Amino acid sequence: MKKLFLPLLLVGIQTYAQDDTSYMYFDKFGMEISKDKADSYSKIYRSEVLWKKQDYGIKTDSLYRKTTFLDKGLKIRHGIAKDYYRNGELLDSMFYDNNKRKEVWYFYEGGKKQSHAAYDNGRVSEQTGWDEAGNELKDFVVEKGAQFPGGMEGWKMYLERNLNANVASNDRAPLGVYTVKVQFIIDKNGYVSNVKAISVPTLCPSCGGESERIISRGPRWSPAIQNGKPVIYQALQYVSFQVAR
Repeated sequence: MKKLFLPLLLVGIQTYAQDDTSYMYFDKFGMEISKDKADSYSKIYRSEVLWKKQDYGIKTDSLYRKTTFLDKGLKIRHGIAKDYYRNGELLDSMFYDNNKRKEVWYFYEGGKKQSHAAYDNGRVSEQTGWDEAGNELKDFVVEKGAQFPGGMEGWKMYLERNLNANVASNDRAPLGVYTVKVQFIIDKNGYVSNVKAISVPTLCPSCGGESERIISRGPRWSPAIQNGKPVIYQALQYVSFQVAR
């Protein structure tokens, strides 16, 4: 009975995967667009218990990324995700467990290992880099987020000296704490741009503008690092205002 059951199960999976195959098309900025204007496209299909997404360039029809997910909405990464160089060689390989990144490997063109990092609860717990001859590089940084000068203490001091703490009370907000969520871009040189308050308390509308001002006029940040190189980083920062007695 066991030998008969397995082939039947496999046929069922193949049929399901075929029925659920879909395609999405994107412009060069990653925004979804019509097929005739697209620069890239994604093929999405079900394979056994995972949803697989494969990304291709339109002009060459070349595969540049593979990702697997637990859900059809492609929100929960699980398993191996891979990126590829233009020549088809492996660029990096990342392992996810229920949307938590556990490990990443980067490779030089030609296949030699370039760097490796392991993660514990979302934070880098181990990272190593090698040159093309295979020699370990001292103090190599595989991944690091952008940081305000002086870290959290520097951020607190900056707010104490520059934030208009009376904004909430000027809006006649009742007693309490009002927190604004601000999204912005930090470029490879640490400069801030595209500052936007994306969550503003309804009782303190002016808190949004003040939060945008304080981040826009702040100093340069230390840029984010990926595989030893500065990268563009999308940051989220919270700014809180208090109305006390």
